[in-house]
Amino acid sequence: MQYPTSKLKRIFETNVYGSFFCAREAAKYMINAKTSGTIVLIASVAADVVPTPQPQAPYNASKAAIKQLTASLAVEWAPNKIRVNALSPGYMATDMVKAVVDTDPALMDKWISLTPARRIGDPEDLKGAVVYLASDASRFTTGTELRVDGGYSVV
Repeated sequence: MQYPTSKLKRIFETNVYGSFFCAREAAKYMINAKTSGTIVLIASVAADVVPTPQPQAPYNASKAAIKQLTASLAVEWAPNKIRVNALSPGYMATDMVKAVVDTDPALMDKWISLTPARRIGDPEDLKGAVVYLASDASRFTTGTELRVDGGYSVV
């Protein structure tokens, strides 16, 4: 309830608008160059599940918007041979997660207990998924969300 409007706007401007504008510019380049290509957007498991116990509804909604943006752009740009997919990380050892844990250290243990892999991810854990989505190994994959979350979103 105490989420400032300015913070909500900033989250959507960064996550949704930023993703759209970057994807649009990449697609324009591919179309003008008359080449096929692939775009990988960054969503989150928060698009599909409500991470607890921290309140973050605006963030979750922004990531759900990216998931739908991925599907919509995949359909719209497929005739131009442009594939669009999304990577959805779970909890990762990033500066953003560290900042949250610094304010409430008990969160780390909570998140680990909710993840079947019994750890949070390392950004290095995302490399294989991005390589797959960006490579010809996924040449018939578009509009897909690939979760990398240690099983967090399936329990």
